[in-house]
Amino acid sequence: MYRSTDYGKTWTSIAANLPSGPTNVIREDPRRSGALYVGTDLGVYVSIDGAKSWSYLGTGLPNATVWDIQVHPRDNMMVIATDGRGMWVIDDVSAIQNAK
Repeated sequence: MYRSTDYGKTWTSIAANLPSGPTNVIREDPRRSGALYVGTDLGVYVSIDGAKSWSYLGTGLPNATVWDIQVHPRDNMMVIATDGRGMWVIDDVSAIQNAK
């Protein structure tokens, strides 16, 4: 994964400590700048520091391919679309948004 801040003239890797393999979706949190969510073939990863480091968001979630992630702007819940189990919902992502 790469990021450009100059409209594509230069690119910087934001993969940091993510495991190698396919990245299927990346979303920015609608309430916290710099918070990113990534869906891979191994699950969901979250960064709260603008992609300098990533943490596995796996407690209670299956180790499955994640195809889409949406954070509902009004209800502040995360909806995760996966293979196998289909769909998971985290009722409130404010703990991630307020993490330091």
